Amino acid sequence: MSQDMYDKFQELREQKGSSMIVGLDPRVGNEADERTVRELAKISDGIIGFKPNGKFYFGREELLLELAQSMDPSLIRMLDAKLSDGINTNRAEIEAITKYFDSVTIRAGADSAPTIALAKNKLYTVGMGVMSFPAELLEMHTNYKIMKGNDFDDDTARNLIHELRLDSVKALLEGGVDALVMGGTAYIPEERFGPAITKLRTNPEAVSLQNIPEGELETLLLMRNRLFKGVVELTANTRLLYLTPGFGRQGGNFDSFFGSGIDGKRVLFNAGSDAMKSEDPRKYLREMNAKINSYL
Repeated sequence: MSQDMYDKFQELREQKGSSMIVGLDPRVGNEADERTVRELAKISDGIIGFKPNGKFYFGREELLLELAQSMDPSLIRMLDAKLSDGINTNRAEIEAITKYFDSVTIRAGADSAPTIALAKNKLYTVGMGVMSFPAELLEMHTNYKIMKGNDFDDDTARNLIHELRLDSVKALLEGGVDALVMGGTAYIPEERFGPAITKLRTNPEAVSLQNIPEGELETLLLMRNRLFKGVVELTANTRLLYLTPGFGRQGGNFDSFFGSGIDGKRVLFNAGSDAMKSEDPRKYLREMNAKINSYL
């Protein structure tokens, strides 16, 4: 590609006065959502790009095509496809994406390098870094229990999990990804653990965590914080970008997020779900952009 993602991002950031990329994720069968994404896809001011999530367009490929054709081609146009390693990734799939998009997300796997290399010929690539999903905490808890069951002491178990997770991020970096997803609620200062644990206990998507003792949940949050800061330190003073969802109704806190030490001038802030639910999506995006800029 003639321009790398970092340069394109910084150029757009200066031109648009924004670091915001808009998610276009209409609920299936919701006509109001479809009208909203059609309107949002026409915006070219105050944002730097768009990111439709492919899972919302299964069986509705014509809508995705319509939106892609509406997007300003000078902006970042990212398809959240989470391309898999191996057989599910092929040249035809890459070619189809590049017709209307310049960026794609890559699902982390045992060996992401071939997927990244295949996509990087024509696309910017975004790997999975430290996520906010409850499933991420559950995976840490499962691994922790396995290691404890094999007679590892607490510190050894935590250190091994940390190194294994950090190694998966290093593999993505070695593969040449242009950006990493870093969840907006994936770093929580210890003084905010109380509300965070309460939210996990009442989150219907986190049922699998609700029976974990509170002390163990605190340990998991500490482990995720350590991983988040580890990735931030690993990628400091580089041209790697971060894609960050999770603010607004999803609970992301800007003070907490920036307290991790992350370089905000390399962050693509993903706004979308709240804009979709807003009575005035354009107004919401303007206000969110102003709030983001107040931290930069």
